[in-house]
Amino acid sequence: TFTLGGAQTADAGTYQALVYTANGAALSAPSTLTVRPTIISPATRLANLSTRGFVGTGSGVLISGFVIGGTTPKEVLIRAIGSTTLGGFGVANTLSDPQLTLFDAGGKTIAQNDDWSAPSVTAIAAASLRLGAFALPNGSTDAALLITLAPGSYTAQVAGGNATTGVALVEVYDADASTALAVTRKLGNLSTRGTIGPNGAILIAGLVVRGPDARTFLIRAIGPTLNRFGLANALIDPVLTLHDAKGAQLRYNDDWDTPYGGMPAFRAAAVRVGAFSLVEKRDHETSAGLDSVMLVTLAPGNYTAQVAGFRDATGLALIEIYEMPN
Repeated sequence: TFTLGGAQTADAGTYQALVYTANGAALSAPSTLTVRPTIISPATRLANLSTRGFVGTGSGVLISGFVIGGTTPKEVLIRAIGSTTLGGFGVANTLSDPQLTLFDAGGKTIAQNDDWSAPSVTAIAAASLRLGAFALPNGSTDAALLITLAPGSYTAQVAGGNATTGVALVEVYDADASTALAVTRKLGNLSTRGTIGPNGAILIAGLVVRGPDARTFLIRAIGPTLNRFGLANALIDPVLTLHDAKGAQLRYNDDWDTPYGGMPAFRAAAVRVGAFSLVEKRDHETSAGLDSVMLVTLAPGNYTAQVAGFRDATGLALIEIYEMPN
């Protein structure tokens, strides 16, 4: 008897499994397979989002977008972490002086910070402690903003002071003191654009799923489709992997537009969350169908989604994480 979890409700039930030869002769006794559905909860949410990637210059800066849902303002903590802190975690080639700029949906600058210790060091340190974020050293060149935002879409941009380059981490935390209004005002839908480079320079997006039960997410690693938006040097063939908190690989996708890639489900999910469409082989475009996508149901916990280039390909890539509506 085998029990399988994580299935959709329509697939739940008890099945009999047999092994047959090519001519139809049974090789085994019947085995019972029980499929139990995963409980999906609308109260489960993304508590914080982060992306680690290489910060270049010009279009190569790290650009992370997120959405504040609901109808009332939400407090968020946004941090850009560079060498003085990341170096302590053994990360190489880190950005020496990250600078953080926050834009609204219209591209207007609404806040900036360079060197988090001024002016709100006490409030930022207290919020970081309350939210379980690692502490920033006093006097470090990391950047941070503790800010209350109205519902809408925002973009946090991380660049290097004096046009410096290197690896940085951008984080967005739900900083509301109470989670009572989590369903009506929530942080969700991360998208980060960065540079995939050689020697392990990849995009690593972290997500914390918090709630009573599981939630389904659409995760996309986009390269070729970026050409439609006029971006040069897009990654020709992104590869997407999902890992749990212990680093074990849970899911892998390379080329979403394949007979086995779940393309119809991916296309329908993108429509539901309002994501732009991806180029397909039927579009007859160069590199069509080489973006990577996964539709995955995750239990509460910590996860990372990684974007690399197939056969060490390099270029600009976009990683997106969407909460699927219930």
